[in-house]
Amino acid sequence: MKTFIYALTRTPISEKEAESLLTEMENWIDFKINTQETKIMKEDIYPIHRETDGIRSEIRILAETMQNGFTLMKERFEKMDQKMDFIRENLEQQIQASRVNLEQQIQSSRENLEQQIKSEKEINQQRFLAMENHFKFHEKLLYTIIGLMVTLSIAVVVKILMV
Repeated sequence: MKTFIYALTRTPISEKEAESLLTEMENWIDFKINTQETKIMKEDIYPIHRETDGIRSEIRILAETMQNGFTLMKERFEKMDQKMDFIRENLEQQIQASRVNLEQQIQSSRENLEQQIKSEKEINQQRFLAMENHFKFHEKLLYTIIGLMVTLSIAVVVKILMV
């Protein structure tokens, strides 16, 4: 730049012309800078902007899709919870009904067993009494036979002694 100013001062032009030349040079440099900025914007920055805008819109679309997916999942979970609650309540009712049914069956079985035990006790008692009566009969029969044998033995001994 110093060389340029030095060259301008050495040239036979007036100061106004030099100033005008410098102004034109500044304008030309500004124009080149603006042209280069525009070119860089068009070639480098605008594609990046478009790409980031595209990425942003894709992100927005993905976010909306995810939001919709989460909403659907939440609805599905709520429906599953409702189904699970219904199934759980149904199972609890079935369990309660089964419990009542089992308790009734157990009570009925208990009553039947108690009745059978009572019946068996009565039958065994009757058998015991019958056996006892049978033994008493046999005991009396045995004592009668022994009495007859003793009487016959005495009668035979008396006959023998009488003879």
